[in-house]
Amino acid sequence: MTGFLVDYNSTLFMCSLYITLGIVSTFLSSLNLLIFFSNSEFRRKFVFFAAVDFGDLVDAVSYLLVGSGRLSGLLSGRIAVPISVYDCFYHRYWPHSLILGTELPAIGTLLIAYERICAVTRPATYNRIFSTNKKILFLSLLPIWAVFTLLTAGLSVLGDEGKRMSTTQHCAIIGSSAGWYSTLHFLFVPSAYLVSLISAFKVWYVRRKFAKHSSAQSKFGNSGKSHNKLIIVMVLAGSSILLVSMPSAVMIMIRWDIASFSDIIVALTYAMPGLLSVANFVINFAMRPEIRKQFFYLIGMRKDKAFADSQSVGGQVILPAGAAYTRGKTIGRRQTTIGTITLT
Repeated sequence: MTGFLVDYNSTLFMCSLYITLGIVSTFLSSLNLLIFFSNSEFRRKFVFFAAVDFGDLVDAVSYLLVGSGRLSGLLSGRIAVPISVYDCFYHRYWPHSLILGTELPAIGTLLIAYERICAVTRPATYNRIFSTNKKILFLSLLPIWAVFTLLTAGLSVLGDEGKRMSTTQHCAIIGSSAGWYSTLHFLFVPSAYLVSLISAFKVWYVRRKFAKHSSAQSKFGNSGKSHNKLIIVMVLAGSSILLVSMPSAVMIMIRWDIASFSDIIVALTYAMPGLLSVANFVINFAMRPEIRKQFFYLIGMRKDKAFADSQSVGGQVILPAGAAYTRGKTIGRRQTTIGTITLT
């Protein structure tokens, strides 16, 4: 691995960008979490979105740690001194947060995608699968995954991989773990957002199918507003894939000596996940009126809290408790399978 190209001004730009982005993202992610946890209804409905925001908060902290760590190395001249992969992982304090800062939001995104799909394909069992207690059980995947992935990364550098030398002390993920681990890491993160896009498309397809029938239209709706929200969800999911794929592509190319990039290019591409967390706040604020209402309540501009009266996941309508999904309806002499919604 050739490593990064060190230039004082480029590396200084990288550190400044990371620290600035870390401060902004930390504030917005913390504000998102405050809004979610300040309302019992939000805690029940948006718990997986809060999980993504917690991952974004870890990512924001990682920007602060890596920015300050590399800045210290730049000012002391240490950053241009070669270092082993083993020493990067065990003797530098930021590689671990870099790993968790991108993987934890990906896990939260997968949970949202799974909930979204179940909401429209298994409405009869949705409320049983995603009860409050079971959502908390699902959330236990985050600390379990954090321990598992860090343990795997640490073990991956105990052999010959740990003796591999990096030409600089940037100590990125590719310079702090085995090649196979870092490659899987940078493939896993975009894949999670791809699953999110597929789930949004599945919801769109099911809604479109059900909206053709008057019995379903009353529940799933065919309004332009609902349709536009779903289109926005798909556009955002597609944009997220692009944003998280950029640093993945750059890091994989550096790791396997396909190409080298200046610290400016690395900084701009690796800042994309941080910008995505900032976008999450803007999107929540713009698309969810109950979020805005709760925010204004917290800052004293409203006297009443927000109590969401619609059940939704990612902008999609979820059936109330007791809803059942039935198939089979006879039209004339032809037996046709049509999705309908009945309330028991």
